Amino acid sequence: MEGFITGLTSDGIKLLLNAMNGQRLEFTSITLGAGKYTGPTTAISACVDPKITLPLKSIVVKNNKATLQSVLSYNDIEDGFTWTEYTVNAVNLDTEEEISYGYAYWNGTGNPLPAKGSTSLKEIVLTVTVAVSDALTVTAQIDNTRVWATLADLAKINDVIPLTHTVDSGIHIFTGLTREGLVPVQFAATADYTAGQTITIDSVRFTVALSSGDTPDGIVWKNGTKQLGLCDSTNQTLIIIQSPDNVPAHNIDPESHPDIRALLSNHEGRISRLENILLSDITGNPFLITFENLDGLRVTGTWNQEQARMEF
Repeated sequence: MEGFITGLTSDGIKLLLNAMNGQRLEFTSITLGAGKYTGPTTAISACVDPKITLPLKSIVVKNNKATLQSVLSYNDIEDGFTWTEYTVNAVNLDTEEEISYGYAYWNGTGNPLPAKGSTSLKEIVLTVTVAVSDALTVTAQIDNTRVWATLADLAKINDVIPLTHTVDSGIHIFTGLTREGLVPVQFAATADYTAGQTITIDSVRFTVALSSGDTPDGIVWKNGTKQLGLCDSTNQTLIIIQSPDNVPAHNIDPESHPDIRALLSNHEGRISRLENILLSDITGNPFLITFENLDGLRVTGTWNQEQARMEF
């Protein structure tokens, strides 16, 4: 990003050397801070004053550089701050700890970031680039709980690509993707898909996510339904959008909406009793009649006058 002085930290240099020797280099997040620092980036290991850590939405590796993107939502900022520094974070595979791979500080007054509710702006897309040299395997932990689309993506939303769906040996196979990036797609399901099953698109392994951000659970789509989705070829994710054709099939599934079904069952019983009270021509209540009210009844036992009951 323009205006920042950037460089690798000492921990980042160690990770890069390991990556050049064959170890995977895996980025995790970007942390924004409000601290003041001037000096070599190798002498610092974290933001001086960290404020918010953002998940990654994409990664592109080209010409010995990794370009990472994230989205800053103003609704996530509880207290406004002046953004003056950031770190690009990665995982140390030897210790499984997250470390600061690269550090950047603003050589000026910084960028004011308002708190939620104090601006009409919703979010901004952050793009940072770090050196990865000749590292063989560079990856990133991508957050698939949200669907991010740029204006360029939205401009293509009407250009929906039809995919062909088949199943072979338990693997859901899609073909026909003709464009890369975030692409709107549709397909007619030829079999049920249960969360966790394997899918491929044009022979590339993909994962399935939901546009709601919920984790896929149970049957995601049913055989014979028409499905809409977004194919994210960068992160190899098929994001399913709940299509109108799939809603009835989901609603009649006896395993769907268990909390709502239990609530309805309880209400149906209570409503039935209310209808009997208000609408039925009931002249008496047999449950309120006792031996004390009955005439001409002969029983064997001892009559308890005070309790109005027979005792044996």
